[in-house]
Amino acid sequence: RGELRPGWDTKRTPLEGDAVWSSLRLADGSVLLGSDVGGSIYRVTGDTSKKLVTVPGAIAIVSLAQTTDGSVWAGAMPGTKLWKIDVATGKPTAGPLLKDVETIWSLATAGNTIYAGTGPSGKLFSITGGTAKEIFDTDDKRITALAVTSDGAVWMGTSERALVFRYDPKDGKTRAMADFSGNEV
Repeated sequence: RGELRPGWDTKRTPLEGDAVWSSLRLADGSVLLGSDVGGSIYRVTGDTSKKLVTVPGAIAIVSLAQTTDGSVWAGAMPGTKLWKIDVATGKPTAGPLLKDVETIWSLATAGNTIYAGTGPSGKLFSITGGTAKEIFDTDDKRITALAVTSDGAVWMGTSERALVFRYDPKDGKTRAMADFSGNEV
């Protein structure tokens, strides 16, 4: 329409480390940031940041998600299990083990079900009630992006071949939706 509108004001909030790999906005307006400072999660509120938790054995927190019951979940690099993060106390609790996984690259939720996209063999897991189940194997190296749409479908983007898949939990079927010319979605 040819209109120009003012955007948000931006400001710099200092953090330790070199990179932020993931973020999650909480209901109170604060933001959790997964960093490369020994697998730490920072909580940013207004102009201040504070280290909330460090996940044992992690180099970086590369994925964050929240289920409808309010639980916060983190995926780490390297990491073979999900971590439940108690935001009030800053305590991480190891969740279910995901078999044949080195990193949990992406997380998305539908209600209290968590979907985890992993590497190095591009598998999609569904986690409900503390039980992890492999539901799709992409033949690609990593599932780097996940989103759940309003119809309950799980969309995933992969790395090395830049494919997009759609998984339908109602019938358990997955189909390829797009093949991009790059190497990562």
